[in-house]
Amino acid sequence: MLYALLDFDTATAFVDEFVAMPINASAIIWIVTANEIEDIPEPIVSRLAVFEVPPPDRAQARHIVQRQFKRIKGAARFRPLTDEIIDRLAGLTPRRIGSELRAAMGRAARRAALSGHQVAVVRSEDLGPLPHSARPIGFVAPGLVAGTQRKGERP
Repeated sequence: MLYALLDFDTATAFVDEFVAMPINASAIIWIVTANEIEDIPEPIVSRLAVFEVPPPDRAQARHIVQRQFKRIKGAARFRPLTDEIIDRLAGLTPRRIGSELRAAMGRAARRAALSGHQVAVVRSEDLGPLPHSARPIGFVAPGLVAGTQRKGERP
């Protein structure tokens, strides 16, 4: 079905199986994203304009950290992030930067509130242990996760 929608000639009179009536889908602009283009079948890739977006360099990553900090902070009172904190977060993906920042800022805000301070400060210890590189997503073999061993298997 996707092949027919991506091809201009067949998209002009596309018949959906559920609706069972032809529609002109030729004016639809499709945006497809993927982490690995190799995982997309060649007949689909051949119907797309492919744009590769490189990961951010160090300066861009530092800027992403500072922009996310500003966005998450909103009107809350925080001291600016130190270069150490920015550098530690800059090695992560933008999504992970946001989640780590939210957690660290929450810890810092809690500490400030409990100690009666008006302004929170994100410290190095507010960041948990950060990975040096992303771990691939996939299945874990039985026995590698606590409690998943089958009876009679050795760890």
